[in-house]
Amino acid sequence: MRRKVRKDVKQAFLWDEMLAGCEGDEREMRLIELARFEHLSGIEQAIYMMNGGLAEVEEAAAPVAYWKKVIAFFAISFLVLFPAFFLLMFGVAQGKPAVKAWFIDACTIVNLEVWIFEPGALFLLGVFPTQLIRHKVKMLTNPTRNSRFPFKVALRDRKSVV
Repeated sequence: MRRKVRKDVKQAFLWDEMLAGCEGDEREMRLIELARFEHLSGIEQAIYMMNGGLAEVEEAAAPVAYWKKVIAFFAISFLVLFPAFFLLMFGVAQGKPAVKAWFIDACTIVNLEVWIFEPGALFLLGVFPTQLIRHKVKMLTNPTRNSRFPFKVALRDRKSVV
């Protein structure tokens, strides 16, 4: 019992530090999110964090200078066009049957990538893990509510006659 109380007090201090910078509705939403997070198991917490859980509002990054964008454009253009030129020259030297076979192979790979591999990766890495914890996070609407009243007296739902 003492260990649980110590753990809860330690958690309350951590939450107090996290909630000190929030105000109003933001504080309440953050508290409920933290309480929900505590009810998840270790694996569920990892899934929740991988998908943007407990996100902090951060300042926007400084804009990139125009001259840096121009330099990056020319660098990327060179790094794409230079190898493409040599690949084109190699393909011309191989002849029409080899180029046709490469074209069919490239179309097949692109279609496999677009229609099978990418959707599969998105499902397995992004959708499936979140669906495993969806019910637990969605149904836990108010985690601060007691599951039972801690006192051994009957709760009155109307005011007393006395």
